Amino acid sequence: MADVIVTSLSQQLGDSMSSDTAEILAYLKANLPTKSQTNFIEYAYKVLKAKEGKKKSIKIDYRNVKRFFQDFFKDENIENIKKTDIERLHTKISLENGAVQANRIYSLVHSIFESAVCDELIQFNPCRGIKKNVETPRAQYLDSKNLARFFIATSLLPTYWKNYFFLLIYTGARGGNVRAMKWECIDFASNIWTIPANEAKGGKKIEVMLTKETLICLQEMQDINKGSEFVFPAKSKSGHMQEPKKIWAKIKDDAGLQTYCMHDLRATLATWQDELGSDISVISKTLGHADAKTTKRYIRNKNKKELSAVLESVGKVREHFSKFALDNSDWVRGD
Repeated sequence: MADVIVTSLSQQLGDSMSSDTAEILAYLKANLPTKSQTNFIEYAYKVLKAKEGKKKSIKIDYRNVKRFFQDFFKDENIENIKKTDIERLHTKISLENGAVQANRIYSLVHSIFESAVCDELIQFNPCRGIKKNVETPRAQYLDSKNLARFFIATSLLPTYWKNYFFLLIYTGARGGNVRAMKWECIDFASNIWTIPANEAKGGKKIEVMLTKETLICLQEMQDINKGSEFVFPAKSKSGHMQEPKKIWAKIKDDAGLQTYCMHDLRATLATWQDELGSDISVISKTLGHADAKTTKRYIRNKNKKELSAVLESVGKVREHFSKFALDNSDWVRGD
């Protein structure tokens, strides 16, 4: 432990230490019994392993350790990593992958070093004092013209892909939930799709109202489904569709929506609900939000009046969606 203290003092004093102090610390470091070093990458995986089953995004964390830490830290020991190293990593990711991604990776590496402090591998967290990037919330949604372009381009896709993207915009659900949708979670008698708590982002089940348009999509999927438990089955490890990045790229190219991402379809439903006068609580219910920062308040009362309001609100929006798709069929790319 003594050698760790000497190293910590050296890091904290930095260029401000006198030559005499530097000599004393160098002597102590050279003559004190050393503690075995801990490889950062190995320790990072150990920390993640301990969090399996407790953190929903653990798989993403594993991928990020491999993607961002493997080459950057290489064979570096956790005791030797300094604040300047973390700052270089944060700047590198900010430039190459964007401000938001850099902040997520910063939070991950910060948590790993916090665990190292608790395990007494280091005296202080080198991430402390590093400022995160300022994040600007996305505000994109499909206006009437781009909405028509989206429907036209999507309608030309094979049924499997067409219905996936239609369900994204008709339900406002997150892509991962739609891709993993199971038939057993759909109650056709009450027209409700239940997203289980263990699959919902907030850890609480979400009930999604199914209107005429969504039921048409599901009926078409039933007609082509070959007995799978999933609405969108696929030959993948999970058994269901994976994120269709290439198909989305085709839609963007065909519809001229290059600056949009799939998650903007979710924002589109919410924005049009707001445009048509829906109360914020109804929008919150539609999207399954539980955070006041996203849609003010999440209404938990599941009474008939509330569900009816959601159904009416979403129904109005989808009537407009259908109108845009039909009345503007001449809006194709290049026109």
